[in-house]
Amino acid sequence: MTSARLRPGRRPWLAGLAVASVATPALALGNAVADDTISYWRVLASLILCLALAVGGAFALRARFGANPLPRMLQQGRERRLRLIEIIRLNPQTQLCIIRCDGEDLLVAATPQSVTVLRSLPLPLPAQEGDGRACA
Repeated sequence: MTSARLRPGRRPWLAGLAVASVATPALALGNAVADDTISYWRVLASLILCLALAVGGAFALRARFGANPLPRMLQQGRERRLRLIEIIRLNPQTQLCIIRCDGEDLLVAATPQSVTVLRSLPLPLPAQEGDGRACA
């Protein structure tokens, strides 16, 4: 192969180095056959190390972002305008939802074909917010 055919970034000695590095273990062993077995202790230690790193990473994420980190990481510090307060399934096809948007609660009926705003609800007092109010 002539040097005119080589691409500017290629070096012919690099291929020779790669072949030599692969052949080196076989040359070191001489006529002996290479032992391809891996120690079970080495596999077990690697597994324990990987699990420890995963658990440590999970604890670090939990300490940084709280119990449910994904919504907080995606939110990036801004306050959300839309919140789903409650869902009640009336049948397999219909749901009633209370949605809070810009300080207003909306009662919404959702089916596979449509979504309908039924009415606007008054905001609850802060003491009533978590007591499971009924929609009448």
